Amino acid sequence: MGTSKKQKKREWLRYRDFVLSPYGVIKIKSLSYNISVSVNVTVTNFAEEDLIERLQRILRTNELSIHDIEFECLETQKIVENSAALSTIKKLKDQGFMISLDDFGTGYSNLNYLKNMPAHVIKLDKSLIKDIRI
Repeated sequence: MGTSKKQKKREWLRYRDFVLSPYGVIKIKSLSYNISVSVNVTVTNFAEEDLIERLQRILRTNELSIHDIEFECLETQKIVENSAALSTIKKLKDQGFMISLDDFGTGYSNLNYLKNMPAHVIKLDKSLIKDIRI
């Protein structure tokens, strides 16, 4: 039996809340590691109206910086087609957050999508490059 959308959203919220909590990034920072934590985010999450405000509040409350979090965009095609999600990603990038595209090349990925995606990093899916010979 598959996982419902509601269950997936609850799982993402628990994961996100852990990563952005004293038990996630702060635990890593307390060990004197200077690393960021990547969070996979879907188009639905990016389209949430108050995502940026909640994120800023969580960062302030936990004394974290924009350099402690990296967002990995899932579902590139859907993000490009969703103006609210795309707007949020652009705002996050403008604020200095690291944005990456995860598994680009799967599904209906198209190089034209890259023109509209405000990403710092593009992570290519293995299936896209597996037959390339060097």
